[in-house]
Amino acid sequence: MRRLAALAQDATIALCFDAAEQVDAASRVAKDFGVTFGALVEIDVGMERCGIAPARRRPRSPAHRRCAEPRVRGLQAYHGRAQHLPTHQQRAQAIASAVDAVHETLAA
Repeated sequence: MRRLAALAQDATIALCFDAAEQVDAASRVAKDFGVTFGALVEIDVGMERCGIAPARRRPRSPAHRRCAEPRVRGLQAYHGRAQHLPTHQQRAQAIASAVDAVHETLAA
């Protein structure tokens, strides 16, 4: 995290978050380096690996008042498993479900 913060002094850096603890850790390091990270809120759209459930509020650090909280830049909604489904219909359904999850999350 410290290496990313050092790089953020000269480059735009965005991180994916799906837990308040991650936001808190990044915020503390960003404050130490005087930088602000971009943040992508990661939602689980079917990979069942990481991400928050769709339509929940963004992860927020309990220490947000004393740290350099990341600036929300968007969502991460990757469904890599969809490309490996055997039929077009299965792939289309998986992507439609992912799109629905994104819409739910944006509405929340």
